[in-house]
Amino acid sequence: MSYQMRTYSTLISISAAFLCSAFKYRRGDKAWLFLALYTGWSFTAECIATLCAYHYGNNLRAYSYTEPVNLLLASLYFNYKNRQLRRFYAGYLAGFAGVCIQAACLPYSTGINSIFTQYECVALTAFSLYHCYSVCAGRRRPAYPEKQAFIISLLFLLFFSGSFFIRASVAFFSDSATDRQIVHRLYALVYYLALIFYTGIAITLIFPRPAPKNLYHA
Repeated sequence: MSYQMRTYSTLISISAAFLCSAFKYRRGDKAWLFLALYTGWSFTAECIATLCAYHYGNNLRAYSYTEPVNLLLASLYFNYKNRQLRRFYAGYLAGFAGVCIQAACLPYSTGINSIFTQYECVALTAFSLYHCYSVCAGRRRPAYPEKQAFIISLLFLLFFSGSFFIRASVAFFSDSATDRQIVHRLYALVYYLALIFYTGIAITLIFPRPAPKNLYHA
């Protein structure tokens, strides 16, 4: 698949996720606001990165400024979606820690800091895994919005745990021509994970709440 097709398909999937999450916020709690902000900022960041790629031939510097905001918004989503995380302000702490890590390394980096990206993947993988555990360990049957949040947590878990292992695998390859082809294919997997992630959010949120069943018959 060409770079242009990847770019267009990514923008379409992110915009669909943003529209669905923004509509969900109208009927949901504060956590859905941060999910809408997260997908909206992701769309903005991808547009900025695309423009930088076309005009300057490199978009890594753009991601170094936009990714910390993504981490902060995603952390705040989990902070308000999970009661225990909200109790200890875990989303705020993880989000601002990521911003500080990237800010400290930004003057010495020309692209995305590997320490920050690994931290982002670990933090959001941990949040999504803990939220899935909280839903499964709960004694009561989850309501429909909680089921949607559970699926979205699974999507976060798939995307960021997969990204973590892919980026960790890249570090094992040298700069030979064969290894560069392998690295290129590994980064292509990140694109497919992102496509599944944002499309999954849109599909999860687009379905309305099912009507309650009528248990009484005339």
